[in-house]
Amino acid sequence: MKSDPAKFAILPLAESHLPGVMQIAETLEGTPRWPPDSYRELTGKNPSVRRITFVARAAHTAEVAGFVIARHTPPEAELESICVATAFQRCGVGWRLMKALFEALGRAGVKRLYLEVRDSNAPALALYRRLGFVETGVRRGYYANPREDAVLMELKLR
Repeated sequence: MKSDPAKFAILPLAESHLPGVMQIAETLEGTPRWPPDSYRELTGKNPSVRRITFVARAAHTAEVAGFVIARHTPPEAELESICVATAFQRCGVGWRLMKALFEALGRAGVKRLYLEVRDSNAPALALYRRLGFVETGVRRGYYANPREDAVLMELKLR
């Protein structure tokens, strides 16, 4: 049974969300494995890198359903990670996280958002294309374990 995307709150990442975020990152295959301190830094008042972060929290359980992280230096930003827990995939959570990110980046003066994604990650590629991203290139052999190409994509924000 799929969850209704309206039943998720999109919130700025807070320290209380970190256990759920780290659990998702550890359990999803292909997700970047950041050290716990890197996730903790995202909630600090003086981060070393400017980032915008959101979580999707299930309204009925308060469980973290997904998260998104983008690094920005206006007028550009890079999508560093978007992850949705397996139980909440294909429920509109990724779409809602990305829309919240677009709004926040726009308020921060960002005009272009870049990303790279494994060329085998068909669900992510489909989401990015539906959101308006266009392919701009390929980085051959960019990913390891398994070795794989990265598809480069860009979105011009309004």
